[in-house]
Amino acid sequence: MRFPNQRLAQLFTLLRNETLPQDELAQRLSVSTRTVRADITALNTLLAQYGAQFILTAAAVIS
Repeated sequence: MRFPNQRLAQLFTLLRNETLPQDELAQRLSVSTRTVRADITALNTLLAQYGAQFILTAAAVIS
């Protein structure tokens, strides 16, 4: 799968095999939790063509 930027690719790799809290994702990617939420929305747009999505909850992002 091709991603429009490196951060989305990194986020996808992190979430592919585990559920992580938004704040941990933000720390690992050196961005804010707001950016993580926006990136999850962007990833879900890309993943929709494959019938997949990440679920964003108040506590974590679930793959």
